[in-house]
Amino acid sequence: MLNFKHAQHWLGINNVNLYCIDTREDWDTMLEWLEEQPIFAADTETNGFHYYMDNRIVGMSFGWFD
Repeated sequence: MLNFKHAQHWLGINNVNLYCIDTREDWDTMLEWLEEQPIFAADTETNGFHYYMDNRIVGMSFGWFD
């Protein structure tokens, strides 16, 4: 399990670890962890369907195998 200082943690389906990261300090920890992974998946969530208009990224998710 990652060692975040402020992130909330939940266990998801099949005991997958889920984190809500909302501080710069924990984001930096997450980036360091991702840099060590041989491969990972990333997804973004926006507040609309038209990337070329005035939509904003409101969330990101990452996945990897332990």
